[in-house]
Amino acid sequence: MQRHSDHHAHAARRYQILRHMAAAPQLPAGYAALVLLALVPPLWRRVMDPRVAAWRAQQGLA
Repeated sequence: MQRHSDHHAHAARRYQILRHMAAAPQLPAGYAALVLLALVPPLWRRVMDPRVAAWRAQQGLA
């Protein structure tokens, strides 16, 4: 997950040389766990909404 943002910034880069972007938002778990979390929308919002709000505030978007 840590290299996902660099993949979007540089789509042609091979996986092995993708960089971790510390300033990019980080998901709290892997894809499998987040798929399960998404099956319960109230739980998804409880976990993700505070993370999104904190990231937006950090970026000056709030």
